[in-house]
Amino acid sequence: MLDELTIRVRELVATKQPVGYDVKIDLAEHGYIFAVATQAPIVVSNDGEGASVTLHMSATDLKSVLDGELNVTSAYMFGKIRIDGDLSKAMLLASLFS
Repeated sequence: MLDELTIRVRELVATKQPVGYDVKIDLAEHGYIFAVATQAPIVVSNDGEGASVTLHMSATDLKSVLDGELNVTSAYMFGKIRIDGDLSKAMLLASLFS
């Protein structure tokens, strides 16, 4: 499942503008997705460290976000996403998922 989600995130951000910082998506037992979003093109992989913002969520919820079934902001408000790091930077990430 991690490989599939990594590919989908990579495809999603391929045409997006960088946000200026690195992001880590922690999918618990499934592993991590890292997005180096400091310059174009945004590089997405499963290894890296030192992200400015970490999103903690289930793989199922990430899939729902990618499928357009779950809004990132709503997911945060309902506790489906936990954020470590700068909250204002995390809120800017919604543009990457739209």
